[in-house]
Amino acid sequence: MKYSKIAIFLVFINILGCFPSITAGEGFLIKARKFSDISEFKTQKIYLDLTYEYGITKEETKTKSGKIEKTTDVGIPELYIQFKDALYSELRGNYKLDVELGQPKKKDSLSISVSPRMDYLSNTIGKASVILSKGKDPVYKLDIVNEARVEGLNIIQPKTVEKLAEMSAERIYDSILGKPEN
Repeated sequence: MKYSKIAIFLVFINILGCFPSITAGEGFLIKARKFSDISEFKTQKIYLDLTYEYGITKEETKTKSGKIEKTTDVGIPELYIQFKDALYSELRGNYKLDVELGQPKKKDSLSISVSPRMDYLSNTIGKASVILSKGKDPVYKLDIVNEARVEGLNIIQPKTVEKLAEMSAERIYDSILGKPEN
């Protein structure tokens, strides 16, 4: 194989680290905002629920004349349910919080609302928002971006659903304990 002198020179400069890295994609980011004290989440019952931003969508099959022949409900994507279940098992199992799946029973209950969004290119969770609330008032919000990132010649893959839930649960628990954000 023959390589041009310019290609060899660029590879040599890139190995030395002199070549500026070219990046594309957001990679992995976590942003957290605490609106008020959330220490009571450690001792009280918390309800964990999945908020699917599009709701249950309907697919309609139409005839040639435009009449609706059949309507089918399209459920929540499996990845969203996996993320919710992994977050539930982390919070309940590893951090021993009193978490229950489902909607809050009372108006002033503590709740965690999970809103994931799928990254269709890598078949994982691309973005997610986790909101801790007292009644209807949000007290803590965790935004996660989990996308592939191209850095130089390397492609950094997004994290798996389980790893993402583990990191989210750790961040939520640290905030409940009052540890400072990194």
